[in-house]
Amino acid sequence: VFLRPDGAFLASHRFDTYENGSAELVAAIDALEAGSPVIFAVQDDGSTLSDGARAALTSCGGTLLQNLDWRSSYALVGIKGAGAMAEAMAAPGEGAINVTTRYGGPIGSFLDMMHTITTTTITTTTLGPHCGFYECSMTGLVHREDAALITGSGDETCCEEATLGVVSLVVRSAGYGNGNVAEFYLNGQQLHAPTVRGINVLPLRADGTPKRLETFDTFNAGAEVLVAFLDALPPGTRVLIAARDEATRNLTDAARAAIEACGGSLIGNLTYRGAYALIGEKG
Repeated sequence: VFLRPDGAFLASHRFDTYENGSAELVAAIDALEAGSPVIFAVQDDGSTLSDGARAALTSCGGTLLQNLDWRSSYALVGIKGAGAMAEAMAAPGEGAINVTTRYGGPIGSFLDMMHTITTTTITTTTLGPHCGFYECSMTGLVHREDAALITGSGDETCCEEATLGVVSLVVRSAGYGNGNVAEFYLNGQQLHAPTVRGINVLPLRADGTPKRLETFDTFNAGAEVLVAFLDALPPGTRVLIAARDEATRNLTDAARAAIEACGGSLIGNLTYRGAYALIGEKG
């Protein structure tokens, strides 16, 4: 994320340095004027950064980039041409990192920003599971409506009594580097946890009961079968979709359009080994 020197939002970018190299990242940073704040975070793997990219981020305050290893976590809040306000790194398996900084305003220049920092904290934490991934243990209990927003486990924390005529659905997705799972829950109980790479699709009948789970390996095979399957679903069919491992390599524009036809407004943003989950309706 790039900000203007006065703190106003400028632009946000995603650079797939694993697949596409670092040239676009270098060009974007080089085009920033001195004093521009930069907020930078690595997802999945960022270790393939070129020397030029590491130098560009160093110019924004990055001092730990020489230690960035395969699938390490890294976060930076810095100022181009000035230095870092907050920076942290963690090795694979050490958990998520969070960097936090605050500064005063209004900001007249990047020097003002650097001089008005009031607090800087760096924490390394391991994130707990959301309640949506807890399986309710008692008959008649379903996930709370806000289960995906709550961290914890146990019936008292994560579940509530079922309401007649209301169906509770939870879909979980994680790419290769962040858990590598796809899971489907109905009324507090896990239905499926497929172990196959790609796009997993679970249609529901009109009464809310699940049909057969279908999995499409859009990494190793094409997406034509996925498109044909989604196109054949009757309008009004409720559809659950979860990506697992890596699903974008052969996910064509036609496949993304077919998922959009089921309500998937964010499928266009799915990137290499990203997570994607949808509870939608055809048409």
